[in-house]
Amino acid sequence: MPNRPDAAHGLEHVARCAVEPLMQAMDLHDIRRAKSPHTMHSALREQCPAGFAKRHFSAFGPNELWIANITYERTMSGWVYMAFMTDVFSRHVVRWRSSASLYTDLVLDTLETAVW
Repeated sequence: MPNRPDAAHGLEHVARCAVEPLMQAMDLHDIRRAKSPHTMHSALREQCPAGFAKRHFSAFGPNELWIANITYERTMSGWVYMAFMTDVFSRHVVRWRSSASLYTDLVLDTLETAVW
């Protein structure tokens, strides 16, 4: 038996072109992953404002510097977008918000509620 991790489980590597006709004959379909959402419309580097932190992410005390992060995750009902405000000093999430759509208001609401 070949020295492969999957060989112990009785799995064999088979070319896709060999499997597709068999799947079609049995009316089976492969799982297709959804494409990631298009989340950015990047401007030219010259048009981007300089960041306030100037890529120096450290703080000497709490509430001295917050950073924002946006991420997204696919769920059974569609994409969910999450915005986080994190205190650089403590690395604690100060505030977070989630939304089914990615708009500027998601981040602005997160910041406003964190400040409040």
